[in-house]
Parts: sequence; C-alpha cells; structure tokens
Amino acid sequence: MHEQIIFFERKPGLLRRAKADVLSAFHDMRDRYRAESAARSFERAKAASVSSFHGTWLKPTVVFVIAFAVLFSLANVDFRVVFDTLARLRGEMVIRESLSSEWLAKYSIVVNGRVHPNDDADHDGLGFLYEQEVGTNPYGADTDHDGVSDHDELERGTDPLGTGDLDSDSDDMPDPWEMANGLDPKKNDAMDDPDADGLPNIGEYAYGTDPRKSDTDGDGFDDAREIGSGYDPDAPGDTKPDVTVLVERIGIAAPMIWSGSENDRAMLKDLENGVIRYPDSGVPGQSGNVIIAGHSSNYAWARGDYNSVFSRLGELAPGDRIVLRMRQANGKTFDYSYLMTEKRVTSPDDPWIFTDDGKDEVTLSTCWPLGTAFKRLVIRGRLEEDRNSV
Repeated sequence: MHEQIIFFERKPGLLRRAKADVLSAFHDMRDRYRAESAARSFERAKAASVSSFHGTWLKPTVVFVIAFAVLFSLANVDFRVVFDTLARLRGEMVIRESLSSEWLAKYSIVVNGRVHPNDDADHDGLGFLYEQEVGTNPYGADTDHDGVSDHDELERGTDPLGTGDLDSDSDDMPDPWEMANGLDPKKNDAMDDPDADGLPNIGEYAYGTDPRKSDTDGDGFDDAREIGSGYDPDAPGDTKPDVTVLVERIGIAAPMIWSGSENDRAMLKDLENGVIRYPDSGVPGQSGNVIIAGHSSNYAWARGDYNSVFSRLGELAPGDRIVLRMRQANGKTFDYSYLMTEKRVTSPDDPWIFTDDGKDEVTLSTCWPLGTAFKRLVIRGRLEEDRNSV
C-alpha cells in the first residue's frame, strides 16, 4: 500500500487519467439509467391510457350483452314448465303433510310431481288419502278379495278389509243391522236387552230375531224360551231348526230328527230318515246333554237310508270332533263343535247314557256289537266353546 501511494505520487498524470475514466463511466451509467427510466414511464403511461380507453366503453357493453341475454332467455322460456315445477314442489309438500311416511313406504309410493293425495291408482273411487284413512290397498280395488270393490263396500256399509259389515263400536253387531233395528252403531250394546225377552242384542243378531220384539214370530213364546227349547224363534208355531250330525273322522253326515215320542215304534220310524234326538234331552249349543241315537246295522229288508250310519262309531278316539250344524228357517246357521271325551260299551238301560248334569255335552249311542242289540256303544263329547261359529 505504501508502495502504491508512492508510485502515484511519482506519476501524477496517471492518477488524473484514472480519475477521469471513473467519472466518465459514472456519467454514462447515469445517462443510461435515466433513458431506461423514461422509457418505462412512457410504457406505463401508454398502458394506462389504453386501459382507461377500454374501461370507458367496456362496462356499458357488458351490461348490454347481459341484458340482451336475459331478454332472449325470457322470450324463449316455457312458463308452463316453470309453473309445473312450482306446482310439483307445492304438491310434494301437500303429500308429505297429508300422507304418512309409513303408509307411503308400505306401498312403495314415490312422492313426485305426478302424485296427489286424491289420486286413485286402482280406480275404485277412493283417493290415496281416503285409502290411508280406512286402511285399504291403494293399488287393489278389492282389498279383501270378496268380489266387491272397496268403494262399493263402504257405500253399502260392509267391511272392505274382510268379510262382513262394518262394526264401528266393535260389539260384533254390524252397523247396518244395528241401525235397521233401532240400535246405536257407535255404542257397545251387545249385552243390552231392550225387549226384555232374556235374549241380549248379540243373541238377537245371531238368531236373526228382532231386538225390539220379545216374540219375533208372534207365536206366543218369547225368543229366548223358544231357542232354549229347540224351536225356531223366527218361524211361527212348532217349527224347529234343521240339524245335521257331522263326524268327519268316520264320514258321517246325517240329519237329526227331533223325535217327539219315546215310543219304540215311533222312534224306529224316525230312524228311517236319519239319526234321532231323544225327547227332552239337551238342545244343540245349549246347556244339557244332547242324546242322539242311530243304527249301526239293521235287517236287510228294513226301510231307510241310514241303517248303518253309526257302524264305524267304535273307531272314534278322544279328541275327535263331532259337529251339530243347526240351520233356522231364516237361513241363520250355527256349527256347534264337541270334542270326544269318553267311549263306553254298556247295557241299553244304563242310566249313565241319559245322565244330564247341566254340562254342554253330546252323547252318540248305537247297538253293539254289529248285527245285535245286546249292548250299546256310547260316545260322549264336550262342547268346544271357542270353535262354535254362526
């Protein structure tokens, strides 16, 4: 360093030239910078001018294009589609408010613009909403398959969900019958007895008698007394119901004759036409022992079609069913079912055959062994309460 200083001190001309070169280079760099700055400023000004120019006319142009597009779209819109869409949305709200989701799911009904609460898919005259209320099938015009449409059943007062009539008060008496006989279909009055004949309303309905008249057939005997004695309460005089003895297990289907005498000759005459019910024994379906006798065999020349009707009685076993089917003149039919409880072979005069301790029983009796009259084969059965039908 010291040597350099000395060197420059010794050569002042060289130092001046170096200084001049440095200053010249500095001035050139400054001028170049200024020129470049001026050029950049010009370009920015030019760009700003162009942008300002575009901005002044672009905004109105964009607004015009948008307005034109909107007007063009409106001119080509089918407003029926718009209104249908709005109606569909409104309809879906109505459907969801009126028809339960469980009911819709049960019948796989999809809610859309084509579904309405009053739609009648099965063309039975009932809309979806009404089908939901009464519990019928919206896709089946005859829910209970009884040959009558749901609409017609409701018009007639019959039950569209099963056989029989509507029963609003669940008292087992149909509404039309109650209304026709002056009873209240909205009140459970099955056990009322307005005519005081000893037969409650439910019994009057079952036997087809008039709940407002104690003696429906006007023969001088009240309804309950006639039924208990085995007479037809809806037929005048001494008319008795037709009874058929049915034992499916051994193929028996024979008419029961209401014998009016214990005379042997009279009973043998009755046996030509079926099996006989002993006089003064029980009545089918009522308290007491219904004693019925029939042939197991007979002479080849004997008259009648029932000479061996009880020939297979010995094949019965405990639990086998004996049915007494009773039909009144008015068409009312009752099936009284008895289950076999006991079988005996005994003497013809055994008091046990005729025992009646008030129980609801049936006794079938026939001569035994086959071809003889020495003994009696006796079958006894007990009334099966929950199997009886009307």
